[in-house]
Amino acid sequence: MLFAPIFRASNLPLPLLVLELLSLIILFLVFLDPEGGKKLSRNQLLLMGGILLLPALFLIPLPMDIWTLLPGRELYGMILQQGAADASSTWRSISIVGQITEHALWALVPPLVVFVATINQSRRNIQRLVYVVIGIAVFQSVLGLMQFGEGANSPLYFGNEYGNGSATGTYLNRDHLAGFLEMIFPIVFALFAATVGHHFDGSKRRSRWRKRMEFFSSVAGHRAIIFGGIGVLIVLALIFTRSR
Repeated sequence: MLFAPIFRASNLPLPLLVLELLSLIILFLVFLDPEGGKKLSRNQLLLMGGILLLPALFLIPLPMDIWTLLPGRELYGMILQQGAADASSTWRSISIVGQITEHALWALVPPLVVFVATINQSRRNIQRLVYVVIGIAVFQSVLGLMQFGEGANSPLYFGNEYGNGSATGTYLNRDHLAGFLEMIFPIVFALFAATVGHHFDGSKRRSRWRKRMEFFSSVAGHRAIIFGGIGVLIVLALIFTRSR
């Protein structure tokens, strides 16, 4: 969760490989705990298994004669037979490009492991994880705004040739940064609304303003101001990503 957004969103082979290896280690540690995995319901296990099973089914090898009978395979079969004399005797995965399907299967491992690891955490730890993710969003937003301010030649792109003067953060693609911030903004807004909403009622206007001043001078009020500021920062970064 920390590694993915910071290192090119794990779109490059090496970061993705490291992320997948870390996911397997985390999964091993979760099930090493006697209580690990027990919080998963049967439906959750079935859903996770189905998510992994779908791309795995497309890796099943079939004889070329059967493979060409599948929808959309006839043209590919003709090209393969023209390119290799023994193509008719070879076996191919159901997927047209099996290697990409295999990569997609492995790419499903990190989000599923994050789900398993998170659901086994206490409520307090999950709250801490939320704050960590919000912290990453703040870092990405500040970096993106600095990139936009310095222009396309900013050294803050760290060699990313696809920045083009937009806010990209550590992502290669500005749309990926925008997608990440769009996921975090509702969480920040909900925390802001929950913090503010619990301290106001329908009392008279004069006492209401007094309560507001008292609230914003309290610890909870400071927390609300921080959440509000983070929300504004994320919105600004979203705008300057100039994402579609």
